This record gives sequence, structure tokens and C-alpha cells, in this order.
Amino acid sequence: MRLVTLTLQAFGPYPGEHTIRFSDFDSAGVYLISGPTGAGKSSILDAVVFALYGHIPRFDLSGGTKTSVRSDLASDDAETLVSLEFEVAGTQHRIERSPAYDRKKRRGSGTTPQSAKCTLLVHREGEWKTVASSVSEAGAQIEQIVGLKRDQFQQIIVLAQGRFAEFLHSDSSKREVILRRLFDSGRFQRATEMVAKEAEATKTTLSDIGRQIEESQERATARAAQLGVEPDDVTDVGELVRLLDAIVAERAAARSDAEAASDLASERLRSAEALARDITVREKSLTQLSALDELSPQTERMREQLDRSDRVHEVWPSVVALDAARVRLSAADERLADFDTEKTSQGVEQLEQQNRRLQDEVAVLRTLAETERRIPALETARDDAVTALEKATAAAAEAAEQTVAFPAKRKDLATAIDRLKADRDALGSVDSELPRLESLLAEAKQRDTARKAHADAVAAEQKAASRHQEAADATRLVLQQYYESTSARLAASLQDGEPCLVCGATAHPSPASAHDAEIVSNEQVDAAQAAEAKCLAELQAAQSQRAEASNEVSGLDRVLEGVDADSVSQQIEKAREQSAEHAKAADAVIEAEKALDLLEAENERLTTALEAVRADVTRLRSDADVAAERLEAARQTVRSDDDASDESVADRLARRTAESAEQASVLKAVQDHATRESELKAAQASFDELIADHPAEDEATVRAWRMTRDESLAAREQVKQHDSDRERITGVLAQPHIVALDQRIADASDDAASLTAAASAAKAALAEAADHLAEARSAAADAKRELQTTGDLQKRIDDLGERAVAVARLAATLKGDSPNSRRMRLETYVLAAQLEAILEAANLRLAALTDGRFSLEHFDGVAARGASSGLGVVVNDAFTGMTRSVSTLSGGETFLASLALALGLADVVQQNAGGISLETLFIDEGFGSLDAQTLELAMQTLSELHAGGRTIGVISHVTSMQERLPQLITVTPLPGGQGSTISVTDPN
Repeated sequence: MRLVTLTLQAFGPYPGEHTIRFSDFDSAGVYLISGPTGAGKSSILDAVVFALYGHIPRFDLSGGTKTSVRSDLASDDAETLVSLEFEVAGTQHRIERSPAYDRKKRRGSGTTPQSAKCTLLVHREGEWKTVASSVSEAGAQIEQIVGLKRDQFQQIIVLAQGRFAEFLHSDSSKREVILRRLFDSGRFQRATEMVAKEAEATKTTLSDIGRQIEESQERATARAAQLGVEPDDVTDVGELVRLLDAIVAERAAARSDAEAASDLASERLRSAEALARDITVREKSLTQLSALDELSPQTERMREQLDRSDRVHEVWPSVVALDAARVRLSAADERLADFDTEKTSQGVEQLEQQNRRLQDEVAVLRTLAETERRIPALETARDDAVTALEKATAAAAEAAEQTVAFPAKRKDLATAIDRLKADRDALGSVDSELPRLESLLAEAKQRDTARKAHADAVAAEQKAASRHQEAADATRLVLQQYYESTSARLAASLQDGEPCLVCGATAHPSPASAHDAEIVSNEQVDAAQAAEAKCLAELQAAQSQRAEASNEVSGLDRVLEGVDADSVSQQIEKAREQSAEHAKAADAVIEAEKALDLLEAENERLTTALEAVRADVTRLRSDADVAAERLEAARQTVRSDDDASDESVADRLARRTAESAEQASVLKAVQDHATRESELKAAQASFDELIADHPAEDEATVRAWRMTRDESLAAREQVKQHDSDRERITGVLAQPHIVALDQRIADASDDAASLTAAASAAKAALAEAADHLAEARSAAADAKRELQTTGDLQKRIDDLGERAVAVARLAATLKGDSPNSRRMRLETYVLAAQLEAILEAANLRLAALTDGRFSLEHFDGVAARGASSGLGVVVNDAFTGMTRSVSTLSGGETFLASLALALGLADVVQQNAGGISLETLFIDEGFGSLDAQTLELAMQTLSELHAGGRTIGVISHVTSMQERLPQLITVTPLPGGQGSTISVTDPN
């Protein structure tokens, strides 16, 4: 990751807007951020961390709030904003972030909350494109892009004031907190806690199972006692089960006897109840039969009425037809009354003659009306012919005039063609330049593609480095387990009486077991080393690909020195515009020549058209004469009508048409009335013929006898129900057990009350026997189930006992308790390995800084008074050959050791983060405590870091540093306590 540009506004001590281009210091490598104490130098680093992660480490340590990043000196309308542009793997990104704070209302007084905002952009295809527009979205993507969490970023890119001196002098517990945050080792502590919980849970389970066994045994004894079985009566579980089964069998036999007695009593009671029911049925049936006899006369009258209605059924349609004919004749009378009596009194034949005469007259008038209607059209045709004649005459004159003007137009168009050809020839050289520019653009695009391939190769190299590191860690872990399990592996080959390969003893009272250490075979070691070698080969291949991509980019950069795709694109665009103008000029020449050809063709067409128009004038003059003659003939036809009135033909046609329609309506009404009278006579004759021999004799009797459909259905249903009820009751009284009822009454001995009492007593005895049996079965089943549960629980205790001991021992070991003699927890053990890697990397630089005098060592001894241990750091002094506490170092020595430790930690964290590339580093204060020689060594170390591809910003208020680092960023306090301002020395 490389910082490019930082812009901050209304942030911390800076009320205004300031921009720092870190990329300008890439060539120098080391630059100074200078200014008085408290001016705000470290706030520049705060802005970088805030832009990326939304939090400021110094404020987090002091419990600051979200509003603390906004400058208290900024104007009310100034928005607090930090914009950071950075580059990762050849891709540029920009993040813009504003914190949440209370801003002044634009209207009125008071403040209003301003929500936090964040936008993440990426530079692709020559423009910035938004990839995230919310705080949560951007936060998730930033960690993926940068490859570091906030704590890791602060630790390896920003070496803050006093932080590594604190890390150097911390005890194991404080150092563990820092390392846990950086290396996310909490999973090992969680694993320790998980095993501890498993041990406690197993212990609790064993206790619960023991309690459950006691409770189950107590419940089994209690249920057996309910059946009269005491604990002293049995010697084992089998005998208790046999006693319970015997008690259940005895009570089952008693229930069977009670059930038989109950069945006999119930049968005798059912017979008595059936006799009482039959007596009630006979009495009810006799009562119903008497009621039916009383209704018989009414039912017979209804039968007779239904018979008469059935007799008039065949005559009734004739009555209905007679009523319909009368209604139709009445309607015809009403329609006839609408006309004049004088007209309706005439005969049908006379009316038909008058109607035909009127229709003939209307037909003649229609023909005359059509001729009269054609007169305006004939007048229009005559006028159109005259107009066409006039237009043709004018067109002939115009064509003659255009033919005369042709020579002058032809001369003007030829002059214009000569001018356009001169313009076309002047632009002809552009087309030869365009292919060269397009070839240059293709090479520039190839360079862009090569740069992307280089970025992909860098990313692939980083991933390969991460996989190689993981494989190396796995190999180291397997080797460590291999050595730790050596004793267990040797113990597995021991045999009684045979000497031990290590000590030579023939007795082996306590051989090491696999529980003490996992046995790792030689094959597993070989497999881990092979996997590491494979990852190393992949890393070397990725490095080779990255180098090839880098060489390709460098070669294209040399060929295209000073050339970029944008400038070439602009030149091509301009050349294409000029080429388009040349094409337009050529097209204009062609179009002008075409226009000249068209002009000559038009002259020929006009000459031909003039002759045709002159011929049309002669023809149209003849057409106009013919139209005038047709108009005069039509007028003579209309005037020849013999009607002497002034009424028009159309008016006479309308009047005669109305008279003809009225005459037709009168004729239809008279004809319809005659038809309806005939229909009524026919209907009356049909009815008279049907009624002649009928019992009803006349129309009135027929209407009196007829029943409606609903009346008929109701009467028939009533008669049918009467007959059905009589048949049903007669059938009941004829049943054998009803006929023999008197004899059955005489044969009955016991009364119903005594039989009922006997049946109830038998049922009660049966219920009591069933309850005793159910009680015995339930108690026996419960006791057996509890005995089975006791056996199952005892088996679980046997199975869990050995596991409980093993899990408890493992939990104590992981926690750092006995039998762990080093009192080192699992997480501490893992972090100790990371600490050793950090010290190894730090010592490479500390040796150079101290001329080989000092080196840092890991101290894993047990601390006194139960304090945390395993992460101690001591310093080895080569001058004395002694190891001593780091607290004995002087101020300058402490700074150098802290710097080396910080850089070593940065290297290890970088490797653990996947081998990401980090080209930016900030060191905050500490140089003021160094003498000239030590300062020179420190500066030499920073130069070596720059040679390795990093740009280092040194933050210091020491004036002498400005002499060593002339390229600097200066923070200057403003007068009157109005904040600070930033100025940047031009690196060039």
C-alpha cells in the first residue's frame, strides 16, 4: 500500500483545507513532518487512520467521542472532511469520509445532527468510479483492499509516540494484550475455554447421573411398596420383577370374574327394558290410528276435487287460446282507433289501390330529384375544367420562362464545383497521419494492459508468499509435535525385560502414553516438508512472473517515453475531425457535379414538359366546352316537369313520401284487425267442439273445476301422507312381538327396579376390579422402567469416567495449571512463537543500529508470585556477555531497540496478513534522545527501508532534523490560538 494524496478540512487543529501529496516524496524516500510540540503533527497521521477506518487511535485511548475530530475553530458552514488517495497493487483508490457531529442550523438558532458519511472510489478506465457509498459498505471493503485491520495498520505503518517503548517494557500480561489484538489469537483462548467448559460439563454430567440413579431407585421402591412389596422381601432385581408380575396376574383373574357377573346382570336388565318399550309403542300406535280415522272424510273430499281437476286438464289449453285471441283483438282495436274513421272505413281493396298510386308518384319524383341534385356537381365540373385550362396555360408560360434561364444557372454551378475541388485537395494530407497515431495508441493501451498484468502478478506473488508462510508454520508445528511425541513413540516399542534404548533399564513402570503428546510419524513430517517445498516453488514461479511483467512494463515505458494514451487519443480525435472535413469536401464536389447533371436533365425535362402542357391546353379547352353542354341539358330536364307550382322537386318528394307512409300504416292496421277477428272465431269454435260432450258443460264450469299446479301438488301430498301413515301404523301393530305383548307381560317375574340395582352393583364391582388391575400394571411398569433407567445410567457413568479424567487434565494443561510445569496457557504459547519471530526480525536491524552490541531475546521462564509468564523480553549485551532487563537500557538505546522492535513487528504482521506490500511508514518522535553517531545509524536504517521500496515520514520537533531532511511538511500554529496550518516544501 502506498499513500498518494491526503486532503483534510475542518479537522482537528486545522480549521481550513490542506492537501499533502505524499507521492512527491517517493523519490527522496525519507521526509520530515516538522513543527512545534502540540501544533498538530500527529494529527496528519490521525487523518490518515480516520479516513481508512473512521477511528483515531489517540482519541480511542483517551475515550474521545465522535465529535472530537471536528475542528472547534472551523467556520459553521465548513464541512469536516478527510479525503485519502492511495494505491494498492497498482490500482488507485480514494476514500472520502466525514464524521458525525452537530452542525449549526442554516435557519434559526441551535444545532442539528450531521450523520457520518463515507464514499469509496476506484480509478478504472481513466475515471473515478464509486464502489461504496455508505459507512458500513466502505468499512468492509477497505479492510479487504488494504489487507489490514485498524490495529494492525496502526502498529506497522504508524509507529506512534512511546507505543513501542511501552511494548518493549511491558510485562507478559500487557504484552499478551497487544499481541492478541494484532494476531487475532483469541481463537486459542476460546479453544481453552471450550475445553474447560467441556471438563466442567462432564463433571456436572457425572454428578447429575449419580443423583438420577438414586432418585430412580427411590421411585422404583416406592411403586413396589404400593403393591405391598417391601424392600426387605426381595434380594435382587429379578425377584422383585417376578413378585410384581404375580400380583398383576392375580388382579387380572379377579377382573375377569367380575366382568362375567356384570354381563349376566346387564342382559336381564336389557330384556325388561325392551318389554317396557314395546308397551309404549303399542299404545302410541293405537292413538295415531284413531286420529287418522277422524280425518278420513276430509281426505275423501280432496280425492274427488283432484279427480275433477284431472278431467278438465285436456280442455284447459283451448280456454287459454281463447283468452289469447281476445287480448290480440283488443290490441288491434286500439291500433285502428289511432287513424281517421273516414280512411279506416274504406275497403281493403280501395286502400291498396290508393297506396300503389302514391308509390308510383314517389318513384317519378325520386328520378327528378336525382337530376336536380346533379346540377351543382355539373356546375362544379364545368368550373374545374375552366380552372384546369387556366392552370395549364400558366404552367406553359412558366416552363417557357425556366427554359430561357437555364444557361446562366449552369455557369454558376460550374464555378462552385471548381472552388470545392480546391478545398478538398487542401485537406488530403490528413489521411496519411491517422494510421501512425492509431498504431501509437495501440502501444499505449498495451502498456496499460501490461501494468494491470503486473498488478495481478504482484497480488499472485503476495498470495503465494502467504501460502508459503502458512506451509512453513505448519511444518514448524509438525516438527515441534514430532519432537514432543518422541518419548511416546519410543514407549510404544518397549517390551518387558528388554532394555530401553535411552536409559538401558529393563523395567518400565511408567512409560509415556499418547495422552501426553500426539504421536507424529516420519511420513507426516515428510508430507509437511513436501507441502512447504511445493509452496516455495509456487512462490518462486509467482516471483518470476512478476519480474517478467515488470520488465514488459519497463520496456513499453522506454518506447513510449513522454507519451500517454489520453494525449494520443486527442491527436487522433483531431485528425479524425480533419479527415471527416476532407471527406465532406469530397462529398460536396460529388454532390455539386450531381447537381449539374440534374440541372441539365431538368432542362431537358422542362423542354419536353412544355410541349406536353401545350397539348394539354388544347385538350382541356375541349373538356370545358363538353361540361357546359351537360349542365345546360340537366337544367332543361328539370324545367320540363308539368307541375306549375313553385315548389321544388325535393319538397314535393318529401310530401308525397309522407302521404304514402301514412296510407301504408292505415292499410296494415285494417288488415291486422280482420286477421284477429278471424283468429277469435276459430278459437271459440275449437272450444265449443271440445266442450260439447264434456261433464263441465261450459267455460265457467271448466274454470271452477281447474286447480293450479301448486294446489294440485299440495292436495296429492296430503292424500299420500294419510295413506302412508295408516299403512305404517297397521304394520307396527301386526309385528309378532307386539301381537304377543299380553303373553309377555304375564310371563315377566322380576320388576325393573330390582334388575337395575343388580346390574349397577355388578358394574361397580367390575370397575373396582379394573382399577385394582390398572393400579398394579401401572406400578409394576413404573418400577420396571425405573430399574431399567438405573441400569442405563450406571452404564453411562462407566463410559464417561475415563473421558472426564482426560478432559480435566487437558483443560488444566491448556489453562497453565498443573501438570503444566511452565504455567503457560495455550494462547500464550502461540503468541510466544510470534514473539520469537518478531524478535528475530527486530534483531536483524538492532544489530546494525548498535553495531552488534545488543540483541533481544525471548524469556519464557516462570514469573514470581503467580504472575503471567511466557512472553518476557530481555536484552543480551555482547560487550558483557550478560542478559539483562530491557529497563536497564538508556533513553537512546531504548529508542533504537523500540525502532527495531517496531520494524520487526511490522514485518511479521505483514507476513501474517498475506505478504501484502507496504510502501509507506510513519515514525512519530524519539530522535531527540539520540547522539550524533546513533542518529546517523538510525537514519541509515531508514535509508535501507527506502531502498527496500518504502517511503518514510519522520515526525519530529527537533530543529537539527530539518538539516538532515530538507524535504519536509511543516505544521505552523496560527496567531491567537486559531489552530494550525500546513505547508509543504517543493521536493524539486
